[in-house]
Amino acid sequence: MTIGRVVPRTSAVVFSMLCYAGCASLAWAEPLDLPKVKNETLSALLEQANAEYQRYAVHADDYFKFDPAKQWPCKVSDEQLRDWTGTIDSADQTHNKPKTAAAPAAKVSEYGYSFANTAFHPVVAACKNGKPDGNIELVYERDRKAWGPTYQGASRQQGKVTLHVVDGKAQHTIDLRTAVDAPAANDAANKKKPAMAAKSPSITASAEHLEKSGVSAATILKIDATKPMMYFFKRPVAGNRIERTVYTGATLTAIEMQDKAGRADGPTLTYKDGQAQKKCFKHGQPLATKNCS
Repeated sequence: MTIGRVVPRTSAVVFSMLCYAGCASLAWAEPLDLPKVKNETLSALLEQANAEYQRYAVHADDYFKFDPAKQWPCKVSDEQLRDWTGTIDSADQTHNKPKTAAAPAAKVSEYGYSFANTAFHPVVAACKNGKPDGNIELVYERDRKAWGPTYQGASRQQGKVTLHVVDGKAQHTIDLRTAVDAPAANDAANKKKPAMAAKSPSITASAEHLEKSGVSAATILKIDATKPMMYFFKRPVAGNRIERTVYTGATLTAIEMQDKAGRADGPTLTYKDGQAQKKCFKHGQPLATKNCS
């Protein structure tokens, strides 16, 4: 089910050209009950994310292997590497966002996350005219801290990202990372923010594609073996907005329209026992009406 008008879809020909990450058939090590997504672009991205998830399941022992002596063939900035791998602190992402009555400046720092001890290792790299270009693969490592008014947590993350880059800009990205909680790194001395309990490693696999209309993406999240798989989708829709969809297993649980700043904008649908509950928002502000589109 969708609630946004679709922008022109990516053709199958384009995706056939983007199989640089390895499109050969894999023996599924851990078959997943994938949700049925009607949008062709999101369906193709979900299949790519699943293929990478299965590739990790088969080759977990050496999936993040890299040659420590390998160097980039041209200059690659730290900013570019952080952008490719999503290693950007929440403060840097929100610095230029407009403030709203619901999120005044004084409240922004109560929630957030930051990265430290980052390292980026090239596996496959090519350059053109002094810029990264073509098919690129790199392994990254980092520590991540997250906090809120009643919690804090830390994890050690390791990931591998495969990109198709044109003139230094990523056009298509496949990313898989694991995260292991590091309770010893949590500030247990802060009584107001008790350390989060340790969890088993989580796995996140995603694929995204950039077009003129915006970025479409599909993400698979395995929190641990005791919880159902989660699936997240986003795509640009008419009205300069983004549609985000969430599935728990193969069951649709939420659809939300957002503006370009990531604030709820338009209808938000949540599903429970097959029934939809609708709320309306305008640039992050809840509306009294349920008549919105």
